[in-house]
Amino acid sequence: MLDLLAENDGLIVLGDPGAGKTTFLKYLALKLALGEGAALGLDDRLPLLVPLSAYATALAEGDVRLDDFIATYLHDIGADLPVAGLMADALDEGRALILLDGLDEVRQESLRHLVVERVVAFYAFHRGPPGRAGNKFGLTSRIVGYREVRPTVEGLAECTLVDFEDDEIAQFVDKWSGALERAARGDTALAAREAAREKQELLDAVHQSPGVRQLASNPLLLTILALMKRQGVTLPERRVELYQKYVETLIKFWSLARGLDRPAGR
Repeated sequence: MLDLLAENDGLIVLGDPGAGKTTFLKYLALKLALGEGAALGLDDRLPLLVPLSAYATALAEGDVRLDDFIATYLHDIGADLPVAGLMADALDEGRALILLDGLDEVRQESLRHLVVERVVAFYAFHRGPPGRAGNKFGLTSRIVGYREVRPTVEGLAECTLVDFEDDEIAQFVDKWSGALERAARGDTALAAREAAREKQELLDAVHQSPGVRQLASNPLLLTILALMKRQGVTLPERRVELYQKYVETLIKFWSLARGLDRPAGR
């Protein structure tokens, strides 16, 4: 995906729910914010990440330009910076990375098409002249519903995230277990031993049931499996029971894990 983004003005990342689309955009934003864009082939661009569902809400209340919305949205969530000026300068100099999450996540069809029209117009105006390094754009959409909103504009590449294979599941579990144990016990030999034990127990639970293995191919569901295991939940073999455990875990722990500061409603 990094190669595709480097080679094109923009990249649309398609995938099922939980495939890692939003995580990829957050990863890009974080690396650029840390000054590590050069390692990704993105130089020192200014990352600006917003959800398009929030833009749709703003459009439903009144006409608002996308650049004005981006500046207002980032200010309102706590960016204590002159975002509008920084963004205008970056766009003019061709060093912005505009990250727009959830092309498909606008429920009202007419509003969804309006959002896509605004995104396409913004992209076409700011992408820069052909053959020159300029602004970059990253967009995401679920596969279901994308056909109805697919932008048809030059310079936008498409890619689809695929499921985890066994090697990728093992790599994820290895990193997950190691990070948790280091956070809890420090970078010690005991932490390494506990991480190895946690990793093996989780991988055994994943591979002893075809149903669990199938669910573990999705990064979000694998994350929840790991979270359930960490909470001491015994993973059932039947998928219907596992989904029940998923729901319980999401309600109890996932809001906390995402850093949300309010309890879940009905």
